[in-house]
Amino acid sequence: MRIAEYRESSDLLTQAVVSAAVLLAVAAADTCSLFEIADGTCGQSDLNCDYVKYAKAAEKGLQDGTCAAQGFAVKGDTVTKTYPVIGNIVITKYTKPSMEADTCSLYAIDGDTCGQSDLNCDYAKYAKAAEKGLKEGNCADQGFTVKGDTQTKTYPVIGDIVITKYTKPSLAVADTCSLFEITEAMCGQSDLNCDYVKYAKAAEKGLQDGTCAAQGFTVKGDTQTKTYPVIGDIVITKYTKPSLEADTCSLYAIDGDTCGQSDLNCDYVKYAKAAEKSLKDGTCAAQGFTVKGDTETKTYPVIGDIVITKYTKPALVVGDTCSLYEIADATCGQSDLNCDYVKYAKAAEKGLQDGTCAAQGFTVKGDTQTKTYPVIGDIVITKYTKPSMAVADTCSLYAIDGDTCGQSDLNCNYVKYAKAAEKSLKDGTCATQGFSVKGDTETKTYPVIGDIVITKYTKPALAEAWV
Repeated sequence: MRIAEYRESSDLLTQAVVSAAVLLAVAAADTCSLFEIADGTCGQSDLNCDYVKYAKAAEKGLQDGTCAAQGFAVKGDTVTKTYPVIGNIVITKYTKPSMEADTCSLYAIDGDTCGQSDLNCDYAKYAKAAEKGLKEGNCADQGFTVKGDTQTKTYPVIGDIVITKYTKPSLAVADTCSLFEITEAMCGQSDLNCDYVKYAKAAEKGLQDGTCAAQGFTVKGDTQTKTYPVIGDIVITKYTKPSLEADTCSLYAIDGDTCGQSDLNCDYVKYAKAAEKSLKDGTCAAQGFTVKGDTETKTYPVIGDIVITKYTKPALVVGDTCSLYEIADATCGQSDLNCDYVKYAKAAEKGLQDGTCAAQGFTVKGDTQTKTYPVIGDIVITKYTKPSMAVADTCSLYAIDGDTCGQSDLNCNYVKYAKAAEKSLKDGTCATQGFSVKGDTETKTYPVIGDIVITKYTKPALAEAWV
């Protein structure tokens, strides 16, 4: 009879555990972002919206929103803090992009005037969003070479931007003549008012009448502006001869998380390496950078135009994320990666399984480790352990089933989860209910809590009867 009652009770407990797990899954609801700025750094946490009020109560400086909206766009380190009710919160630190970074030029033409701004490349997208007419490049390439006034405008995120106005030189009026000069496999050409040809030739003795194209130099490169007496500003456009179709060689250069690759005529490799000291022989794919991104075209002396294709490592790709875990020596290691690369990860690490460490009862976050794998690239493995029931204040819970009382002594922080899983649990000990004869123990595993040891007790008179 007792066995049947116990099985029925066990089934009910199992149903309760499943219900509790569903409730916990539902708890992962809408996500809200909170930020706080201090000492030039912005810390951001993304958490369940239900816990926002508790986070703000714990950290008075928190505000609704993201660091990016405040202009802090450069991602840095992360730190994990633990708060009452909420549990672990991951805070990601951001800083504002350095204004001393790479500079990009943007221009916009309005009638006879071209406005140009030179700004940190990280802010180019924000500038384009604020001023729809902006294009990449400079005014000089459009023929606007006479520098005029400057204007300062202020934009959200970017801040102050200086706009320099340019107009086309008055020399463009009247008949235009072309002059060229060839030096070191490069041809420089200027198109100017024919009235000023004699002054230009007097200033530059190597100039000849004609165009670079007529000499076989057809690959357009950079422009250079020089100022001469009488003439004023002259724009010199550089041209090279087109690369011959021949054997192709690949060169690459890695910059942070990105690899740039160019495929070009092998005869021009030495010139490319001379122009870009970081270039190496080989492909980005051989370095684990296999995800193709944008392309960029640069012009170099002798070589002409070179197309640079950007690649990133697969693990950095944004897409659907899958979790894999492996348990070893009481520790669970978990990696969250692009779902497209799960098969490669499992091939490299045979013990990996689908799922998270938390689902196995490993909820205490520990160190991280980074490993590099073929095709995938870098993978971050986070280590978890099961929560120690002996740590912090200990609370006792009991439940009576017929002639037996079961008692568990656990961390007080987990009492609410235990009661959610086992509805019959009450605060207190079996001894206070008259059950003082210690019997067997049983271990059960619950979501969030992990393993719980349940000690069975009976009343003294019943113990004597059984004897």
